[in-house]
Amino acid sequence: MFEYTRHAKLKFRRKRMRELGIKRKDVEAVVLEPAAVDQGEYPHIAVATHSKSISLVVVYKNTEMGYKVITFFSATKGRYEDKILQRG
Repeated sequence: MFEYTRHAKLKFRRKRMRELGIKRKDVEAVVLEPAAVDQGEYPHIAVATHSKSISLVVVYKNTEMGYKVITFFSATKGRYEDKILQRG
């Protein structure tokens, strides 16, 4: 089960997120099947490809009931994946 902070819920309304077509299912897919994930820090950071040139980055915490999405944002593809993989 996913829950969202107030901040994360408001991000879906932002123009940039609407232009990119980012929906809850996209955010949840990143958490469940990330291309790269940094679990060494808390909260966790998961990254996955959203389009040819854009990655979706999700900051979340594990909870007893599932996951709590703190925030998410778009980034140039490869920017965060490389950083996370270098730490691992």
